[in-house]
Amino acid sequence: MYGRWCDVQNFGCPDKTRLLEFGRFAAQNRRRRGDGKPETFDFLGFTHMCSRTRNGKFTVRQKTMRKKMRAKLAAVKQELRRRMHRNIREVGAWLRSVLQGHYRYYAVPRNSEALGTFATGSSRCGNAS
Repeated sequence: MYGRWCDVQNFGCPDKTRLLEFGRFAAQNRRRRGDGKPETFDFLGFTHMCSRTRNGKFTVRQKTMRKKMRAKLAAVKQELRRRMHRNIREVGAWLRSVLQGHYRYYAVPRNSEALGTFATGSSRCGNAS
């Protein structure tokens, strides 16, 4: 393990590359030491975190990164402003394709709250000034 860590440190950016305690027993170990909740990390547009199912079993929860969602909503708002005077059907078709693409990428188990937030935010973009 140590040999691989040296390779990662030599290859990767030291600001972004780090080891973190993550997995099935991370919460128990950190609680015992008094360190709080396990760390999260961002990867491929998701924030990954340790979680539990309703049955109490370990699972990795993936949630849409806030930074990505805010950036996409800002881009949708800007594009809706640009398309403001176009045909409503055309704008609706464009917005539907944006929402479908977002859903196809970010629709993973237990991420429905973030999907709803994006849908609500994108529908309000046209009404906000």
